[in-house]
Amino acid sequence: MLQFVKQAILIIWQLPQCVLAWLVLGFLWCIRSLHAIEPFHSAYAVDGGIKGGAFTLGPYVFGPAGTRSTGHDHLLVHEYGHTLQSLILGPFYLLLIGIPSVLSAGVLPRMHNYRWFEVWANRLSLEFGKDHLIGFEPAAFVEANVSSSYINPRNKGHNHSSNPVHVQYRWFDVLLMIPSCLLLYGMYLLALS
Repeated sequence: MLQFVKQAILIIWQLPQCVLAWLVLGFLWCIRSLHAIEPFHSAYAVDGGIKGGAFTLGPYVFGPAGTRSTGHDHLLVHEYGHTLQSLILGPFYLLLIGIPSVLSAGVLPRMHNYRWFEVWANRLSLEFGKDHLIGFEPAAFVEANVSSSYINPRNKGHNHSSNPVHVQYRWFDVLLMIPSCLLLYGMYLLALS
């Protein structure tokens, strides 16, 4: 009973992300692109055949074809950091992380991994990985030139990409937050009326 209450509170706390995730799950199911959903600690790894990366909504990590529940896939481990951000920020996650992240990936893809919200996800994932993932190699997770000794089951190779843990601030970081601030201000005005 206590576990049910805890899960209900977590869903309510992350309700905007959960509703969007359920809509995405339904869409993927309708177009027959939903291949697997596997539990990954307090989240779910979703093999939705997503092209060009992955994204996170609440406890759901939507990944490319072959995404499985394993700490040997550094993309999944990074995205798990976003599920932890969602747990921390609750209903503010989409405004503070989701919208700026989508804008960053779309407008400034070369700098995306160095934005503060991505680096924070990497740091959360790194700490989680050290404590909870058997055989997790922190250096291979962080550094681009260090290959992991294990094979990534999704791409059948070693993990070579980096997951930076140091932010590179740029002037346009402020611009990434403008849509979220305008949306938040609009919600505030709506609440006043």
